[in-house]
Amino acid sequence: MSRLLSTLDSEFRPLADKLLERIEKNGLHAFIVFTTRAPVEQGALWRQGRSGFTVKGTIRRLRKGSWFERAQADALEAAGALKRGAVVTWALPYESPHQYGYAIDLCPAVNGVPMWNRLDLFRAFGEIGRDELGLEWGGSWETKPDFGHFELPEWRTRVIRRMLP
Repeated sequence: MSRLLSTLDSEFRPLADKLLERIEKNGLHAFIVFTTRAPVEQGALWRQGRSGFTVKGTIRRLRKGSWFERAQADALEAAGALKRGAVVTWALPYESPHQYGYAIDLCPAVNGVPMWNRLDLFRAFGEIGRDELGLEWGGSWETKPDFGHFELPEWRTRVIRRMLP
């Protein structure tokens, strides 16, 4: 998993840079949690907080599907042992914009310390990213909001276009 801006896609990187600049310009500070991650890393995050029964059942279901779903199952299996903790993602391997360089996760920081409970600061970040820069902000999702997440709208279309000849 990376926190480096240099790993972001060339279309998204300038927007991520502007987001961070505007956050600072508003007197706020951001800690970069994630930029990009590999499919196996996404699989490990997806497995976190889920039961072995759920993970095994999902892998079995994916194994019966398309080549894409079988690749998802491979990444889930390669992710290794289950990890305790809260569920932190709903995206299976290859379903996250982080894997293609089209997303960034941020956390507000005060005096260099991440402030995970400061919804007011997350909302200030969201207003900058969504309202000023046109990014999709995970904090505005009606179900399963992700307050630190920003992604390029229509990133899936860009991924598909990359694959076409």
